[in-house]
Amino acid sequence: SRSCQRLGRSRTRHARAAVVATLISLAPAMVCADPATDYVLHCRGCHGPSGGGIPPEVPDLRRHLARFAATERGRAFLVGVPGVAQADLDDERLAELLTWLVREMGRAPSAPAFTVEEIARLRRPPIVDVARRRAEVMGAAGLSDGSYPSE
Repeated sequence: SRSCQRLGRSRTRHARAAVVATLISLAPAMVCADPATDYVLHCRGCHGPSGGGIPPEVPDLRRHLARFAATERGRAFLVGVPGVAQADLDDERLAELLTWLVREMGRAPSAPAFTVEEIARLRRPPIVDVARRRAEVMGAAGLSDGSYPSE
């Protein structure tokens, strides 16, 4: 009957609309799924296109990133910095982003990857006194950098 045919077409249209709506809602996650894009969206605004930052307020990622990532204390710092800890990324994407940053901008291609478990454990609560914690991590690693505040 015609009413059954109209009902079938109506259901098909609604089903198609639901599929399209679902795909549209997933599009941002699919577009931002690689670490380089996540860097542009979540880090580049402050750290710049090459990671150079704006010393002394915003650190140059290229200087000590690999050294920080080589120690548990340094890794905890990198994950706990408020811009990282509070980024709108799940633990897996944040682990991928930090691994990419250390390997690419930190020029340490064989650096150990950040893990999802590590990110989940270290990102909460975020660091409150970033300059003090950074100075502690740098001191423990034997690093000095006059361009950053130590207090």
